[in-house]
Formats: sequence, structure tokens, C-alpha cells
Amino acid sequence: MVLGVLAQPLAAAGVRANLDANTVDFEVDASYRSVTVRVSGQGHIAEQIFGADEALVFSPAEHGLPDGSYTFEATVNVERPDVRTDGAPEITERIAAFGYFTLEAGAIVDRGSEEPIASISAPAAGNDGIQTVTSRDQVISDDLIVDGSICAGLDCVNGESFGFDTLRLKENNLRIKAQDTSNSASFPSNDWQITFNDSSNGGANKFSIDDIDGGRTPFTIEAGAPSHSLYVDDGGRMGFGTATPVVEMHVVDGDTPTLRLEQDGSSGFTPQTWDVAGNETNFFVRDATNGSRLPFKIRPSAPTNSLYVDTDGDVGLGTASPTAALDVTRSNGGAAIFVRETSSTTSFRNLLELTNNGGVGFVLDNTSTAGVEDEVFISVNNPGTAFTINFNDSAGTEFSLSAAGDLTLEGQIFTEVGASCNAGCDAVFSPEFDLPTIQEHADLMYAKSHLPAVGPTGPNMTVNLTQKTMGMLHELEKAHIYIHQLSEQMEEKNDVIESLVERIAALEQRLQQD
Repeated sequence: MVLGVLAQPLAAAGVRANLDANTVDFEVDASYRSVTVRVSGQGHIAEQIFGADEALVFSPAEHGLPDGSYTFEATVNVERPDVRTDGAPEITERIAAFGYFTLEAGAIVDRGSEEPIASISAPAAGNDGIQTVTSRDQVISDDLIVDGSICAGLDCVNGESFGFDTLRLKENNLRIKAQDTSNSASFPSNDWQITFNDSSNGGANKFSIDDIDGGRTPFTIEAGAPSHSLYVDDGGRMGFGTATPVVEMHVVDGDTPTLRLEQDGSSGFTPQTWDVAGNETNFFVRDATNGSRLPFKIRPSAPTNSLYVDTDGDVGLGTASPTAALDVTRSNGGAAIFVRETSSTTSFRNLLELTNNGGVGFVLDNTSTAGVEDEVFISVNNPGTAFTINFNDSAGTEFSLSAAGDLTLEGQIFTEVGASCNAGCDAVFSPEFDLPTIQEHADLMYAKSHLPAVGPTGPNMTVNLTQKTMGMLHELEKAHIYIHQLSEQMEEKNDVIESLVERIAALEQRLQQD
């Protein structure tokens, strides 16, 4: 059996839905990439995407749908040139079909039967107080004014109890059709219909407005829809789930009210679905197509201007007046930028890059003292040959490192001794220091071919200037001790020599006297 679709296809293309007891089968008269079937009802939503080489068969049982009435929609992702890149004509129509089915005892109710159009037998000729009745049809050639209520339909009865009803439609198939008979091309002539419930067995309980000439149903309300599902107040505000909307569009739900933006592929573009939603935890944008990722979140109580994009594209984080492409402002001591790479793979990575067509730098500014310019400029100069650090003190560049590796300092170098001198360079002056003898030190020096505390210094070697300097100081202090030792030895020898000279002089004098 075939369920007629209510969507007008492109050109000769179309979609048909065929129902049997266990499945809904679809036929598509067009080339397509995929077909998305979505079924909703009884609080359930089932979705299945079929590729171009798959059978278009939807099974309610495979999705665990319970008994009840359901609405289905099949949307075709057609094969079309990429309008956005190839300049192809814009596709304005969707290739889609929708309809209804009912499950009873797990099976789809047979829609083959429809409620018959009720009829009445022709009454006998007679007079009922209005006119002589000779046929079913009555033609009133003047205005008709009914002072009371009207019941139209084959199930109206004599003595109908209207209550507050002014107009009542009463029979098993209810339709109100507006059939425009305009026959000039310049006058609108579209026919419209209000449909109350499906006529097919197992069809939907619903209220619809049908575009008869277009074969479309642009508006439907299913039976059981909650109160105020759609409410327009006297200010033009629309409420979804509320009768008291306070803004132009007000959505109310007990759990995460959500707006879905779905590109369904029917115009030839890749299907993509985004959700915009909010709850007590956060306001977020969800990429429903790619694993329901949440690329954007705002937590409740986030400060005003947490994220602000100015008219010139400047972005402020914590400020509504950003003065740069990215301006991070805080008043709580938390204006910091933290770059964190959490990859488990150990590798060198550039985590900050500053690029400019010319010199590039950044400024460190201490504003703790009012009226005092306490800035440090760190930059790479325009020729790209020097990395400089310059204090804002009009005293020239304090630090400059050339591309050749030459370092120029405006001031002096201070370094902490730390472990550069082993037990400390001045330890040689301690009584506990085990000072080698001059010969022991000389033997070790010649054996190593370098001063022991300085270490080797070969061609093209990278050296630790602090360690070398401290080692040289250590050796210099030992050398001064050795010099002092040698000086004392020389003084002792000089004393001996002077004594010997005096004795020799005395001996010579005695010899001369004899």
C-alpha cells in the first residue's frame, strides 16, 4: 500500500512511502547521497541515515518504538553542485516526505481502508416549514442569517445540544476547504483547506492547514500537544510552552530548552546540525552531527563582558572597550594567560608565536607607582639582527643579543655562586680545606692538561661562563696561597742568606787580621 507524500518534489523527483505491517519503505526518484528518516511520537525520537547503496527500509521494532501514533519524515540529501563554491543555482525546494502511522501490538496498522464519506437518503417530498424539499441540495439565492447555532455534517441530529458552539462540524471526515474560482492570471487563486484528523486507518489525530494547489501542509498541530505549545500575545511576542512570553521569542521547558538548526542535505549541502541550548549548568552550542561536542559554553553567573566583540573586531575578555585585537582585563588579580598543551606525546612545540612585518616585541609595564614610567620593552629589531631588552629610562638598551650570538650589556653581570665552586671558591682559606701542595697541584694540572678547578677548554667548546669564572677564581686563590707560601720560603731563605753573608764577612775580616 502506498502513503501519498505531502511535499512537492523538485521537477520530476519525488519520495514515496510504502507501509506494511513491520516496516516503512521509501522510494526516491532522484540521485542522492543519503536519506535521513526521523520518526517521532510517544515521547520517542528515532533517526536513521541511509547511504545511497542501502535499502530505504525503516523498522519501528529495531528502534524499540512502543504502540501509539507516530509522525515520520524522510529527507533526501541530493547530489548537487556545491552552490557555495561552484556558483550553481540556489536550491530552494526540499525533497522530503512526511506522514503518519500507528503501531498496535507492535505492528503498523493497515492504512488501506479509509472512513467512507457518509451519505443520507433523499427525503420524500414534503413541507418542513421552510420550503418543499425535493432533493438533498438546497440553493439559497440571497443572504443567509441564522439566529442560533449551525451544525453541519451528516451526524447532526434534530435537537442538537450546542452549548456555546456557534458553528459545529459533525461527521466522520471533517474538512473546510476554501476553493478560489478566480480565472484571471493576475488574481490569486490558490485553494486552501483545514483538515481535522486523517481519514486513513491508523492515521494521525491532528489539525492541519493544507496548501491544496501546492500539495503541501505548512501547519499542523497534533492531538495531545501541550497547552501553549505556540502562543502569540497581544504584543506580538511568541511563547513556546508559555502563555506569558516576555520577549519576542520565549521558549519554556522543564529540562534544557533547545533551539535546533539543522541543514538536512536536501539542498545539496553536507548535512550539519547545531543545537543552541541552556540549563542550570551552562548555555552552550552543541555540534549534534559530530558526537554532540560542545565547542562553546557560558556558565551561569559569568561576569558581564566576559566575551565582547567590538565594532572594529577587537575582542575583550572582561572589558567592553578593548584597545587591541585581544584585550584581557580583570580587577580581581586574575588577568593571566595560561597556554597548556596536554598531549601525551613528548615533543618540542612552539606555544607562542608573535609575527610582524617588521620589528616585533612586547612590553612589561609595572603600574604600581603612579606617575612613574616603569616599563620594559622586549623586542626583535626591524633588521632581525638583535634581541633587545630596554628599560624606559632613557639610558639606552640594557641588553642586546645579535644574530651572531654577540651579547652586549649596558651594565654589569652578577651571578650566584651556587654549586659552581663545589665547596665554595673561598673555601681554600678555611683551615679545614685540604690544600694540595704546589707539586701535587702541578702534577694534577699537567696530568689533566688544564687547571683542575677550571676544567678543559678546547676549540669550539661550549663553556659555562659562571663555572669557568668561579673555577678561575678558585685557582687564582690557590695560586695566591702558593705565592704567599713561596714568599715566606723566600724570606726564610733570604734570612739564611743574610746570615751566611754576615758570617762570611766576619770570616774574611779575621783572615785579613791574621
